[in-house]
Amino acid sequence: DDGGSGDDDSGSGGDDDDGGRGGSSVKFTYFHISSDLKSGIVYFFLHNKWTVIKTKMSHPSSSQDAKSKVPSVASDVFQCCDKDHTPSGNEAKDVHRAGSAWSITNMPAEIAQFAIDAPIDYDAKAADIQRHKDDDNKDEFQRALAILQSNEFGQKVFAAQNLSQMISTNQDRAFKELLPAIENELKQNFDPEFHMAVADSVTRSVLFLLPKNLQRARQLINIASIMVSSANTEVSDSWYRCFDSLVGQLNSADLQREIVPHVVERLGKDTASVNAKRTAGRLMEKLANKLPDEAVAKKLFPTVEALCRDKDSVVRGTMCVRLPEVIVKLKEKDKVFPILNNLLNDMDAHVMTALLGALGKAVMLMNVKDPKANEFFQTAMPIFKKVVKKAYVDGNTELLTEFTSHFGQVTAIISGSGILSNADKLWFLDACLQLSRYGLPSSQFSGKGNEQSMPTGFINFRANMEFNRRHSALEALIGTGAPSTSKASPAGQPTGTALTLIKGNNNDGVKDDSAWACRANIASSFLPFLKFAKPLVDFRHGLHPIVVDLMHDPVPSVRAKMAKNIYPIMQYLGSDGALLNGEVVYSLADDDITVVEAIMPNLADILRAFVQAKLISPDAMTNATVEIGGALLFCEMRLSQTNDWRVHATMLEQLSVLPFCFPVDYVYNNFVPALFHRLLHMRQLPCRIAAADAIVSFLRHCRRSHQREEIRRRIKEGFAQGRSVHDRMLFLFMSKKIMEIFSRKYYRDHFFESTLLMTDDNIPNIRLKAVNMMPDLKGVLQMSEDATLLKKLEETLVKIKNSENDRDVQNAIEAVIPVMEKVGVVLKRDKTVKELLHGPKTKEDLEDEAKEREEEYIASLEPPPNAKNNNIREKSKSIYKTSRRSEAPPLVPAIPRPPEPVVATNEPPGPPMWTLQMKHKSIGQFEPTKSIVDEYNRKKKPSDPKKK
Repeated sequence: DDGGSGDDDSGSGGDDDDGGRGGSSVKFTYFHISSDLKSGIVYFFLHNKWTVIKTKMSHPSSSQDAKSKVPSVASDVFQCCDKDHTPSGNEAKDVHRAGSAWSITNMPAEIAQFAIDAPIDYDAKAADIQRHKDDDNKDEFQRALAILQSNEFGQKVFAAQNLSQMISTNQDRAFKELLPAIENELKQNFDPEFHMAVADSVTRSVLFLLPKNLQRARQLINIASIMVSSANTEVSDSWYRCFDSLVGQLNSADLQREIVPHVVERLGKDTASVNAKRTAGRLMEKLANKLPDEAVAKKLFPTVEALCRDKDSVVRGTMCVRLPEVIVKLKEKDKVFPILNNLLNDMDAHVMTALLGALGKAVMLMNVKDPKANEFFQTAMPIFKKVVKKAYVDGNTELLTEFTSHFGQVTAIISGSGILSNADKLWFLDACLQLSRYGLPSSQFSGKGNEQSMPTGFINFRANMEFNRRHSALEALIGTGAPSTSKASPAGQPTGTALTLIKGNNNDGVKDDSAWACRANIASSFLPFLKFAKPLVDFRHGLHPIVVDLMHDPVPSVRAKMAKNIYPIMQYLGSDGALLNGEVVYSLADDDITVVEAIMPNLADILRAFVQAKLISPDAMTNATVEIGGALLFCEMRLSQTNDWRVHATMLEQLSVLPFCFPVDYVYNNFVPALFHRLLHMRQLPCRIAAADAIVSFLRHCRRSHQREEIRRRIKEGFAQGRSVHDRMLFLFMSKKIMEIFSRKYYRDHFFESTLLMTDDNIPNIRLKAVNMMPDLKGVLQMSEDATLLKKLEETLVKIKNSENDRDVQNAIEAVIPVMEKVGVVLKRDKTVKELLHGPKTKEDLEDEAKEREEEYIASLEPPPNAKNNNIREKSKSIYKTSRRSEAPPLVPAIPRPPEPVVATNEPPGPPMWTLQMKHKSIGQFEPTKSIVDEYNRKKKPSDPKKK
């Protein structure tokens, strides 16, 4: 209360304001402006005390004007006083009458800091004002000239940036007044920022002047060629950008007339500076690409040859890197061989690395069908071999890394060309084999018959299996993953040191040198090399050991690159891709998360490839099923205990393919409990959504009725009736997903009423989501059969419309009602009546019929125990009107195809990896028993009421 006026406005602020240079920050929790105080006194609640600040501002005409002056109050402060209590209205009036009674001469430090940045009109010196003040009578050229002659560096950069604009405005004055001043400043100022600004302006000006004033454009190019020869490397690099931009934007004729003479005669001559020759070498690549072949051979090649023989190794290396473009443009390629032979004897490692890269790039740029290119290959191949062999003997890791970086591209180009002899191809094969082990001791080679041991974590996981079966709980397995705090573990309980390894690298003892880069390049380029070498050697005995070596490399980056290429390699190998089963398991069980992350995006495709190779099958248990399934469970368990939830979500998404790869009993006993556990206990929403997708996918393709019934029960009881709002929201997500991939009939029978009940939820967000789904709920109903459900839907809509009190839900209801009026109820089509009665079937009707047929087919794949092998074929014939799956009606592309009707086996399911204890029934404990047969017979024959 300001104590005197009812019209006063007040405001509050809570921002921390830095008081200025060296001052402590002051937090204003409240400020008040009184329009009655003619002297402009402002009250601040400062440091838990009221402070009265008396300012020079005139009395505001209104409260709004007073508020507008608040930002300037702090800079206008000249008197203040402290008070320990909030001033009343009478005290404020007393202050107004006798302002000196409250004022003090010594300003406190917390207030004085606001007077530092005072306005110029009050506290600035005359010299400061004059320094920042421009004469209004000067034009822009005179002002720019004055700035260039001053000591203000920032203003000089601004003037340099505006040079091109001034040249376009008035060329005569710009070249007569400004350009000499800029040239003088360039000679004295070596700041890269200023030179870069001038170089950009010169580039724009040259492009502007070339069609209009050639002489002045040449004058600017001459300045650029002088500055690019500077001994200062940063200055030279700034002006290289000017030439590079000009070469990229000018046509061939302008380049030959204006740029090439400067590059050849001034920058590329022997007496030029090192930076000038280095710039000439860097420009050769673009010039060779833009000039015709004759101009390259006549004007550029002599300078290229001179730069390759220069006494400075930096110049030779720079030119050697750009040599491939020149080689491609030369028609007489034999001119290059003396240069290559001379560079081959170079002792500088940088030049040798550049030479090797140039040879590899030249191979990639040339047309392998050209006879001249074939001649070049035949001459360059011995040079290539000699360089690599010398680097391998000398242990030149940098050179070998450069060689392996081009290894895959070179072998991919020359693989089908026929220009290499078998001896040369075998040389490449031997080089790949040796470099895949480069830098490692011989004891770490896998070799034939010497398989590497699995990671420690996976070994512990397999050892924990018996322990988990005895305890029969998912928590038992997860509990063993935590590091033990005691020195000894209880008897029979394995130690949990495995799960800590995924956060780091289990090869900390391996020396991290630069040799791993060679092996990483081999791993990255292994697929093109495989296409090159597979016709020469057998994969199993010749190339598979290389994959094993790379997958067991001590450096995680090498293993990650190899894991990323596993699926493309399997695609190329076809049936031989099953040989990589061990490498896939090793990658999933790797102790470094980067390796797991590399293989994860292709996990579903890898499992499908294993099914095509008949390594695993959805109809029979194999040893590979247990091995791969155990690795998947182990990998998922460890990912759930890391912070990298994105990788975990990616893996859970890939698990949707499990019904097509593993037997349903194996998936139901091992993966379904784990997925439900993630649905209930994971905190990250993407992981829960991915797990829900996997659960719905398994429900869609599960062949056993009791498993489908149990999963539906768990979804309804655990999520639709769950105590957590997140679980109920997740149920609505699963309901939407089920509506998309199942038929309308299936959804009506199992999930319609549960979804409709969510409109009575206590949480508005749940009701909002359920209301938005009501048009979709109406779309799954049939007019004749579902009259009861339709009536219930309409009654629910009327009920929530009359009783809803949440604003967002009310708006959603108002938006949903017109949409539901447009949604029609599905007509039941009688097969005996022609289509003329109901009209042609829509695309949605055809898709729904295909889904319903597929659901009937999947349900028919559950034969009773000891059934004959031809039962499945007969049921398939009754549904699809044929016993051959290839003649069945085509399914909708968006719907996964059902598995092939293969012969059912009576082989019992594999041992469960883990089980989950539930309140009502234990999932994972089902086996083909007599109760299942009775359940099947009850569905076929009506039960006797008397016996019941």
